[in-house]
Amino acid sequence: MSFDLKLPDIQPPPAWRGAVQLFVSAPSQNLNNAYLGQVELTGQAPGVFHRLSFNVPADVLAKLRATYSDLSFSIALNAPTVSGAQYVLDNFEVSGAIPPNSTVGAADRLPILGFETADGWQLNAGQVQGLSAFNTTQGNFSLGIKPQGYAVLTSKPLPSIGPVDANLSFDIRLPPQQPNPSWYGALQLFVSIPSQGVYNAYLGQQELTPLPLDQFKTVQFSVPSNLVAALNANYTDLQFSIAFNVPSGAPGVYYVDNFRVGALTTPPAVLPHDTPIKRDLAGLVSPGTGVVHFGADGQSAAPSLTLGAFYIEERDKACVPSSTTACRFLVHTARFHTGSFSMFNTNFAGVSIVNQDPFEVVLGGSGPSSLSSPIPSNVLFAFNIDGQQRGFSAFPGAASTVTISPAGSGMISMTAKLQGNIDGHAVNVDFTATADSPLANRPPIANAGPDLTLTSTSQCQASVTLNASATADPDGNLSTLRWMEGSVTLGTGAALPAKFRHAGVHNLSLLAVDSFGSASRDDLVVTVNLPASCPP
Repeated sequence: MSFDLKLPDIQPPPAWRGAVQLFVSAPSQNLNNAYLGQVELTGQAPGVFHRLSFNVPADVLAKLRATYSDLSFSIALNAPTVSGAQYVLDNFEVSGAIPPNSTVGAADRLPILGFETADGWQLNAGQVQGLSAFNTTQGNFSLGIKPQGYAVLTSKPLPSIGPVDANLSFDIRLPPQQPNPSWYGALQLFVSIPSQGVYNAYLGQQELTPLPLDQFKTVQFSVPSNLVAALNANYTDLQFSIAFNVPSGAPGVYYVDNFRVGALTTPPAVLPHDTPIKRDLAGLVSPGTGVVHFGADGQSAAPSLTLGAFYIEERDKACVPSSTTACRFLVHTARFHTGSFSMFNTNFAGVSIVNQDPFEVVLGGSGPSSLSSPIPSNVLFAFNIDGQQRGFSAFPGAASTVTISPAGSGMISMTAKLQGNIDGHAVNVDFTATADSPLANRPPIANAGPDLTLTSTSQCQASVTLNASATADPDGNLSTLRWMEGSVTLGTGAALPAKFRHAGVHNLSLLAVDSFGSASRDDLVVTVNLPASCPP
């Protein structure tokens, strides 16, 4: 067994710095302060962590591997008495299966709070479906989950997030189908910071029944005054827990996005994009390019396709499908909206068609025709009519496929033949749509140039033209160059005149975005020297 111990910076003369002993008790196993050993601290450097290890005797180990509920450990510290000295303990390990430290770094806070990473949150009852690129209101992704009854979604431990607002909020999108129309369930929010003495503190409840289906809605929770100081302290063990209490067997996927805590996530926690496409392997369907056809009982309608989106994720990384290479892809989102139409003497404002669950397709491997893969027959597509669920859902038919262009352009298309019903009428739906972005668009390569040092001896400002001319895009579709200092946009363009009126170090960044929304960033440090008489 082992743990980490940090010796205080304040130490007496180094002749003797003390020792640590470890004991274990489990009275039901006849273990009563069993001695596991001693580690001398003399010679250990002050101010840093040291891993202290203890061997467990075989007879004690056998008892510890039994079943009990009264285990306790005791760490005995015998050290010189020094005023103000603090010993810090961390990462007690009893098994190699327990990670030594699960706290993430400061740079990981924004992706986790933005639900931009699939492993940033853990669900204790149900399934984490993964990330969705087109069910977001801001940012790159949202996280899809399928909770079972009462389920808790808990974040990884986070370092400090202050300053924190009096209200915390996040976005929730409910599935379009609900088994109980009179009760959709409820959400509760809890926060834990063990180092601050906070354990599953309750922040409130949000009823889900009043919320609209199949669209994002922001839910808000107030922070009690006694927790504000704890949230604004310095720590590394903050965890948020979102408790879902939803009908058992509820179909579909719940999406969560944009956990807002204050200055850290306001403005948005992601770098801005100039197009609605957020990442490679994603594509929008241009309005008017898709074909949708409804037919039933001798009636038919062909409304326009007003919006469409794909998000396809690589399962086999860096795999390019061809007649000899098969590659797996996961279709997270395939969403289509139609214009208005009339059938059965009824005017419909529009229909929304979306796959309820991600599904896998295999493209390539046995000739050009294999670049088209059937949609699995068990995939459920849900249909909303006029923004409301109208009992219209369908499974794809044998002719439903996902295709990429065999000519090499990599464009994604989907053809589906679905069956469902509208107000008791059995309806056949055919649609075909091709995305307007390639399957494997490569991001640009941002280059802000070398770091700069500016010196002015007579004026309280220094001028320079920021130069991004070395930025390139491997596909030749560079769209925007944006210069930023922190969250503030300084301007756009390959050459940007800039003036600095404050001495010191300025940390800038260049964001390069291509026409499909893929982006990369390069940092630039500008050191400014001004006369001593200038204001700070």
